[in-house]
Amino acid sequence: MTANTTRNTFGKAVMIAPFMNRDGHVGNYRCGRFIRWLSEAGVEVVVVASCGSGNDSVAKTEWGFEITVGDPFVAVSGAGSSSPDSSGRNTNGGLLKSMLYAAARNASYQIYNPDPGAVWARHAAADKNVIQHARGADWVISSSPPESAHVAARTIASRAGAKLVVDLRDGWLDEPLKPSLRKPGQKRMREAALEANIVTSAHHIFVTSGTWKKMLAKRFPAAEKKIEVLTNCYPEDSPPVEVDNIDRKKDSITLLHAGRFMGSSNRRRPSLLLEPLLACAADAGVKAKIILMGGLLESDMKEIRHYEKSAKKCGWSINRRKPVAKSEMLKIISDVDGLLLLSVSNAAIPSKLFDYIWARKPVLSASPPGSEVWNISSGIPQFFNVDIESANSNRPVAVSSFIESCASGNIESEMPESFSIETQKHIFLETLGISSNNGMPL
Repeated sequence: MTANTTRNTFGKAVMIAPFMNRDGHVGNYRCGRFIRWLSEAGVEVVVVASCGSGNDSVAKTEWGFEITVGDPFVAVSGAGSSSPDSSGRNTNGGLLKSMLYAAARNASYQIYNPDPGAVWARHAAADKNVIQHARGADWVISSSPPESAHVAARTIASRAGAKLVVDLRDGWLDEPLKPSLRKPGQKRMREAALEANIVTSAHHIFVTSGTWKKMLAKRFPAAEKKIEVLTNCYPEDSPPVEVDNIDRKKDSITLLHAGRFMGSSNRRRPSLLLEPLLACAADAGVKAKIILMGGLLESDMKEIRHYEKSAKKCGWSINRRKPVAKSEMLKIISDVDGLLLLSVSNAAIPSKLFDYIWARKPVLSASPPGSEVWNISSGIPQFFNVDIESANSNRPVAVSSFIESCASGNIESEMPESFSIETQKHIFLETLGISSNNGMPL
């Protein structure tokens, strides 16, 4: 590779991430890390993101270029900035507009393969600015959901003669997020064919847990060697919370659940977390304030109201709080006495798990036995596992021990090195064949 006048460059990576710079989008954190890691290794980065029609642009950045390509279906393909508030209504148009939006979105997912972003994917792949800046690229990296990002990336990589790198933040046909893919039908058949094409075309495939890798490799045995586990990481630029382990028995504690419930999956019911917790409240010997911080749907609220009555009888309370910026959320989780985690997936690892480990506070972790979250939690001392699949499990013991640890503040904690920024950065760059020391190709 040649050097320019301002910095040594050892390659070029084009990143297809239509959601980039959308406030609160979880994909921003992961792709933001990719950009930093590549830039630090001397790789020029070109990011291709979506925007409203007519707002196409090319911006020079310290790490390369950011290209925005208009999405004609911005409202239904997920590139908009609207989000549900705690009542389940849309923040920029009321209940009727929210219902119309949901109906249009659901219909578009049935029509387009794999999602309505497929229209944007074709526009992006044919965009003159994208074509120009993709010339000479060594890697084209796409991150999903939405899976349509991979469609654009495959075309761009093929045209540029670059290696296609597919980042699956969630499963595609494995534990699919879309309800239409959870049962046999034409929609699943169409997406299965597209997924197979993408997997076959990819040079590298990143997944976020070992279980995702096993599931994908079982369906595509020939692809197993190119599948690499790249988890999310502890917070950047935030030193670990200091723990003094001094026993200071409290008679009142604050517990926090950060994130959505059924807004992420209709199986993530608040009752799976609140039921075992409040079952032990009467005999806990302490009062507690439970904070549910995140966008709540009306379906969430219906269950939560039921448990508010039970909590009140025990001198406990359930408080709802809207989502906050990541920096503020980290401060809050470092100040509370205990943290609440719910996972209904066998393969996925909620990104907040890594923030919870970083906080070094007691964590009540409700998940299926043998799941990725269950297995990780079982090896970290500040976690207390609760089986969501059986009411006759270890619930009373785990919950009582969790509450006692929150009240005393005296708990052993660990931060496994495997989830550190440096470890995951090394895996990422090594997989792409880049030395993390000087940027030179391996």
